[in-house]
Amino acid sequence: MVFVPREPLDHDDLRAFLAVVAQGNFTRAARALQAPKSSVSKRVAALEARVGVALLARTTRTVAVTAAGRALADALGPALEAIERAVDRTRLDAAQPRGRVRVTAPVVFGDELLAPLVAPFLAQHPEVQVDLWLTDRRVDLVAEGVDVAIRAGPLMDSALVVRRLGPAASCLVASPRYLAERGAPRRLADLAAHRWCLFSATGDAPATVALSGPRGPAALTPRVALTSTSQIALRRCLVDGAGLGLLPGYLARDPVARGALAEVLPSYRGPVGELQLLTVAGRATGAARAFVAAMTDAFRDARPWVR
Repeated sequence: MVFVPREPLDHDDLRAFLAVVAQGNFTRAARALQAPKSSVSKRVAALEARVGVALLARTTRTVAVTAAGRALADALGPALEAIERAVDRTRLDAAQPRGRVRVTAPVVFGDELLAPLVAPFLAQHPEVQVDLWLTDRRVDLVAEGVDVAIRAGPLMDSALVVRRLGPAASCLVASPRYLAERGAPRRLADLAAHRWCLFSATGDAPATVALSGPRGPAALTPRVALTSTSQIALRRCLVDGAGLGLLPGYLARDPVARGALAEVLPSYRGPVGELQLLTVAGRATGAARAFVAAMTDAFRDARPWVR
């Protein structure tokens, strides 16, 4: 048996037919649809041709709905109304984003760079609710119902849509007091003699520290004096002279500018990662699209994570 695909039904044909059923004749249906009576008649005839059965019994003075026409109208009416409501909601959502958008980002990035952008966004989009979920854990956007994520590092899920915001790297810093007491490193090998203060999302001391410099990547075995799950606490400990360590550029910038921290071996830096804004393919709501657009605009020129 050869399968012959059905010709799709035309939405306007269905609307014309339902209008005639609701209004009782073609004249009133044409007036309700703000269309010529001849156009309404042609659309109903086209629908009958497609379904292969008479839906309306016409005389010169009256129009009656056939049994087949009544069954079709009863089935189509609620479905078509639901479709049109969905289309109207989509149009309204595009014109005026509304609803909830759940956003995740690393804790420090969220505190320092993302949070200041939320209030202006909400002022521009009063019908949107933002759920800001700050965590250093790698969140599964699909499984955990997250709309937007900001993160650095390799993309692990091909179901995600990526917008690149720019490279991010950390720099080596220590307090001037610590460097005066212990001596400022002059070359890479000097780092082995120093106390290290490092960030760790798990709290475990890293076995190695990866750096990149003029001669390419280098892996060091640090003498760890401190690990912290908080970048803010780590920065405070470094300012207080606990040792030397790696901080994201945007966290080190202010204390370096005011002399509370100094860069160590500035030609070296921590691993460079691409800061990315991620959404789930095919699942972006109007609220999520508006948030992505606002963040992309905000970070297009001002990229404080770039060293």
